Amino acid sequence: EGYYYPIRIKTINLHEQFDLSNIPDDKQLHQIISTEDWFIETRIKRIEDELNQFKDCLDIFDEKRKQINLETQRLVKLKGKVENLKNNQIRNESLDTVVANLRIKKNTLSLDYKRLLRNIEKRFGHLRNQDEIQNENLEIFSKVLFSRFDKAIKSCVNELLSFIDSENKKCKQLKFQEQFNG
Repeated sequence: EGYYYPIRIKTINLHEQFDLSNIPDDKQLHQIISTEDWFIETRIKRIEDELNQFKDCLDIFDEKRKQINLETQRLVKLKGKVENLKNNQIRNESLDTVVANLRIKKNTLSLDYKRLLRNIEKRFGHLRNQDEIQNENLEIFSKVLFSRFDKAIKSCVNELLSFIDSENKKCKQLKFQEQFNG
């Protein structure tokens, strides 16, 4: 009606006209409406929207991971060039820069991954339960998304983190060898 505040109204006495003494609790109310078409359609739409949000969340994270992977590969190539430098001071400074940048990439990836895990647990974890979905197409979509996360994203993140650690270790070993030999 266009009002932006509560207003007092007059109506018929609903308590006289209807028996409002036996109000159903939440569980009973859910049983009553869960078979209604509007409720089923709304539930399916909500789950579909949540699964699409989950997919978007995975896509965004995967793009960030791919970018970090490319930047890490660039740093590894730079490390290869630095190894061949004749000037020890420039080589050591360059190795320090590579180590610092690799550490930044690792920290960024770790932080983004932790955020993704929290997000999945809080917002989308209930979608792992196939009993809640009750729609064949959405169940398949959910399985595909969680499989993508479990098998592809998790393993790629762990591999990339291990790779960054090993490259950092190699850089530190090169610096140590230079200091020991020099």
